[in-house]
Parts: sequence; structure tokens; C-alpha cells
Amino acid sequence: MSTVQTSRRSNERITTGGTYPDDAKAASGPTILVMDNGSKWAGQEPDSVEQLFEMLGKYALDPMFENYGNFYHETPISAVTDEPLMPTGWVSFWGNFQSYSHLFHILTNDADFIAELLSAIRANQSSEMYAEAKRIAAARSKFWKDRGHKSA
Repeated sequence: MSTVQTSRRSNERITTGGTYPDDAKAASGPTILVMDNGSKWAGQEPDSVEQLFEMLGKYALDPMFENYGNFYHETPISAVTDEPLMPTGWVSFWGNFQSYSHLFHILTNDADFIAELLSAIRANQSSEMYAEAKRIAAARSKFWKDRGHKSA
């Protein structure tokens, strides 16, 4: 399925893994930093956040991400230094979908956007399609555990 790029919100910016802490510190006002959004190859521009909302209404999130912050992290911490990566008030959203590759990693200090995206994620998790995704994930995990795989 190809998606049509929709326009970006006025406070939506593209960032990278190497620059997002500086981009957050330099932000003046509510800002949405998009590191990844969509199934993209190196160098392709991420989709707009509106595309993510569209995907959340069509596809079940991957329940595996419940084990890694449940799609949402307040004050992201560095795995290397154990120090906050972002200024106070910033949060990180990240995850993917179970049956459709659309990785997202979005950082923001925009309270309205945080509430909107968190609500859309929780609505997805409350849906029947997500319940089915959890059943599939549990069956897959059992399959591998029954075969001696420890990471399942």
C-alpha cells in the first residue's frame, strides 16, 4: 500500500538520531520532532504525523512494544549515560504495527499533540484488531517457547 504524503503540522519538524537532542533544546514553543514515520529507505523523508493517525485507524499496533514502554516514554533516558536525552517536558513515542511496517519514533513537548497521539494509541490498543494481534503474538511466542527458544 502506498501512502500519499499529507501536509505537515506547522510545528512539525524532521530530525535525526544525531540531532534530536539539540533540536529539542533549540525549540521555542510546542514542537513535534519526527525521527521516523513510515516504511522508509535511508534518505527518504518520514511521513507526516497525520499519516500515523491514519495507520492507527487501519492497523493493529505490535503488542511487543508493550514491553518497551508501551509506545510512550516520558523523559527519554540514554541507555549509555543513564541521563535524560531531552529537556523536561519532552516525551517519546515509538513503535510499529503487527502486520504492516510503519515504524514511528516521534519526540514532542506539545501537550495537545501528546494527548491526541496517546489517545489514538490507546484507542488502537482497545480495539478488536489489537486484541487479535495480542492473540497472534501470544501464539507465536508459545510456538517458539515450545521449541526451546528463550527469547520468545
